[in-house]
Amino acid sequence: MYWSYFPSLAMEQVEQNLRNLLGHWGLEERTYSFPLVNLAEDDEQYVLAAEMPGIKKEQVKVTLREGVLTLAGKRDEGFDRDKVTLIREERSCGEFEKTIRLPAKVDETKVRAMFENGILTVTIPKAEEARPKTIAINVN
Repeated sequence: MYWSYFPSLAMEQVEQNLRNLLGHWGLEERTYSFPLVNLAEDDEQYVLAAEMPGIKKEQVKVTLREGVLTLAGKRDEGFDRDKVTLIREERSCGEFEKTIRLPAKVDETKVRAMFENGILTVTIPKAEEARPKTIAINVN
């Protein structure tokens, strides 16, 4: 009998289990799946920057619903697999989808997206009730 063991597959399973556990507890999850993103915030808004080299803006769909931002699309391989022999494969190709739950309420009517030089930038204003308030202190 022949047994196959692939350590990389076992490690991927451990990593997935750990991500599921951390997500269940609401802890920050770091992922390296396409597209790579950074999400920053200030008092007024969230700004997401996603790396999408080799993709046209027509190939990307951005949606925001109930505080969940979704980036979806398709990345082409650049060649026809039926006509070539693949020697090395490191780039992920095909359809992709990444969802990010935003930590506070946002104003979904004022979201802006810009795509330039392979970087998608999405600006998402926070809802008024999610912005910090300054409270005046009266001194007697």
